[in-house]
Parts: sequence; structure tokens; C-alpha cells
Amino acid sequence: DRRASPIMMLPLHDRLRTAIRAALHSAFGLDAAAAKSLGERVAILARTGAGEGADLDPLRPLAGVHAFPSRVKCATLAWHALDAALAGSREATSE
Repeated sequence: DRRASPIMMLPLHDRLRTAIRAALHSAFGLDAAAAKSLGERVAILARTGAGEGADLDPLRPLAGVHAFPSRVKCATLAWHALDAALAGSREATSE
């Protein structure tokens, strides 16, 4: 329920910033496979607005991004950067 979440009252860019911080915090302490899996599920959440799992709860603000396709790349960039780092790459892309 959007009314129950005070974060939904923030402008979109503030919601994205908050969600990205939550995303990075959510990945902290996970092994590489778990972080990659979570990142894939976050990308689906951002693209479709749908996702399952309690570990996605702090990342639910990203669900609203699916209505703004140009913002999906912004919302998932931290995950692409994490994925690139886990792969040993110095560059990340959201393409």
C-alpha cells in the first residue's frame, strides 16, 4: 500500500537515491552468487514493478520506476556496477 510508505511521498529522484542506498545495504554481507541473484530480481522489480521475497521489501520503491522507462537504467546502475565488480571488470553498463 503506497499510502503506508512515507518514502512514496518523496519526489522520484529522492526515492531512487534512497532505494539505491537500500540496494547497496541489502547486498552487503551477501556472497557473490546471492548478490547477483538479488540484483537480477531488483532489475525485474524495476522493469516490471513486480517482485517476490522479503529481501526485496526495502527495495520496493524501485517498483514505481517501471512507469518511467528512462529511469530504469538509473535505478539499476548500482546493481550493474556491483555485477561488474564481482566479474572483475573496471567498467559497468546498464545496457
